[in-house]
Amino acid sequence: MAAPASAAAQDGAPAGTVALRDVTMPPSSFLSEAALEALRNPRARTGPRNDTLDAATLARFPVRVERVTLGGIAAMRVSPARLQTPAEKRHALIYMRGGGARREEYFGVPDVAPVVAGSGYTVYAIAYRGAPDAYFPAATDDALNVYQVLLKSHRAKDIAIFGSSFGGGLSGQLIARILHDGLPRPAALAILCAGLAGPGGDSLILSAALAGRPPSPARADQISSGPNPLDYYRTARPDDPLFRPVASPPLLARFPPTFLSAGSRGVEMSQAAYSHNMLRESGVEAELHVWDGLPHCFQSDDRLPESAQLHRRLIEFLRRAFAGSYPAKR
Repeated sequence: MAAPASAAAQDGAPAGTVALRDVTMPPSSFLSEAALEALRNPRARTGPRNDTLDAATLARFPVRVERVTLGGIAAMRVSPARLQTPAEKRHALIYMRGGGARREEYFGVPDVAPVVAGSGYTVYAIAYRGAPDAYFPAATDDALNVYQVLLKSHRAKDIAIFGSSFGGGLSGQLIARILHDGLPRPAALAILCAGLAGPGGDSLILSAALAGRPPSPARADQISSGPNPLDYYRTARPDDPLFRPVASPPLLARFPPTFLSAGSRGVEMSQAAYSHNMLRESGVEAELHVWDGLPHCFQSDDRLPESAQLHRRLIEFLRRAFAGSYPAKR
């Protein structure tokens, strides 16, 4: 690798740049048989996303789904089909779905059903505003309205925030906003396949190459410099901690216990690892869970044993956080 690195540097590329040629990446030897089969035969995606749970999914994850409005924000309340224990009823989760901050009334019910059925907790999955009608921090404003409504019926220490992909980043921004506004801090944060730093790092390039696509041009330091896939952030500043919480170590140090997950072939791998390091350096209790050889948001495929592992670990984390098993922050 030394020769191509030197040649790239002579061509004006940054020092340390490596041109990878004729590299073949087979599936990871650590993947389950189900994951290998899913890579060979990916689940077909047809039509717009929806929140319908088919009979097979409901049999595996028995939940009740009800449309509600909290603070003027549309949400789906997803609760277990069985009776909740008093302890389970005390707790509530806010979920921010992935898919980018686009104008889309989609709540992500299929993604939260395994968490609800496995934990017994109620999840409020919200449909936040996005581009092209609204821009940063509109989604944070919507989630904050929901959080303030839940504070009227729940203690902050009985509420957790989580999200997936783009919604994972939004979840971290919601925590930053809660702390900035002086509201009581929730018990926990979980960021699935995202981070607190914005896109960047090795995985921005490697994940695209592994999927046969050109790398995305979007980086956290380019958000406000013209058109990019994250148009929702076109008015955001990279040094704004309400956009990139890692930009403010003092703010980051006040974060609740945080769970991060990633697939090693996902675009999020680098920023999840970087966010985990920054949280730990700031004294925050943080966990990073990585599954080798899997792509971005692999947990959305509930057929995979790796997805079941992620959901089980997330539920264990939430139970520890709600029980106050992590050291209290100063």
